[in-house]
Amino acid sequence: MTKKPDSILDLRGCICPLSLLKASAALAALDVGQCIEIIGTDAQTKQELFQILNPEEFRTIDIRELKTSYKIFLEKTAG
Repeated sequence: MTKKPDSILDLRGCICPLSLLKASAALAALDVGQCIEIIGTDAQTKQELFQILNPEEFRTIDIRELKTSYKIFLEKTAG
């Protein structure tokens, strides 16, 4: 990812459904053109995050699998 995220949401240790509520709030707070980095450890959150994302509103920039976590980079493309 070349652009630095405008915000970082650290969900490590947080599980569904709380993690999805936090992610939804953080995504709603973004302005068009802003990017967010979501860091997590819960596989269910990672899977369900993409089920609640509106593909017309958010673009996936990158997904990185790390040793003990993952990072998801998203950009808000529409309001």
